[in-house]
Amino acid sequence: MGKSKEDLSERLNKLERSIKSAKDDNNPSLLEHKKQIKSALMHCGIELFSCVLAGLLFGLLVDKYFKTKPLFIIVGFMLGVAAAFYNIIKLVRK
Repeated sequence: MGKSKEDLSERLNKLERSIKSAKDDNNPSLLEHKKQIKSALMHCGIELFSCVLAGLLFGLLVDKYFKTKPLFIIVGFMLGVAAAFYNIIKLVRK
C-alpha cells in the first residue's frame, strides 16, 4: 500500500510539472504553435479581403462597361466571397 501511495504522489507531481510547463508562456513549442495560429488567421483574413475586393472591382468594371450599375457589383461580391471561402477551406485542409 505504501508504495502505491508514493507512486501515485510521484505521478501527480509529474503531471503538475507537465501542466505547469505547458502553461508557461516561454515554452518554445507553445510559442511556435501560437505563431502558426496567428499566421493561419492572418492568411485567412488576407484571403477574404483580397478575394472580395477583386470580385467587387471586377463587378464594378463590368458594370461600367455594360452600364448595369448594381448587378455585377453584387455578382462580383458573391463570387469573391465564394472564392475566399473556397481558398480558406483549401488552406484548412492542408
